[in-house]
Amino acid sequence: MKKICPRCKSTFTCNHDKIEVCWCNHIQLDKDAYQYISTHFEGCLCKECTEEIQRENENNRNNLKD
Repeated sequence: MKKICPRCKSTFTCNHDKIEVCWCNHIQLDKDAYQYISTHFEGCLCKECTEEIQRENENNRNNLKD
């Protein structure tokens, strides 16, 4: 199924009906990234935005340790 990412407005393929083969089933989001996404967006994000939010969250957490 084609969807539009609510964050970047790009079109992407979502396999929510076959979640075991969907790319999102293979991304490890930490609790904070998952909470951010579910709080700020409705529905699925594209792979690029999901990965970017996870990286930003990891960077913010690492900066707090410094």
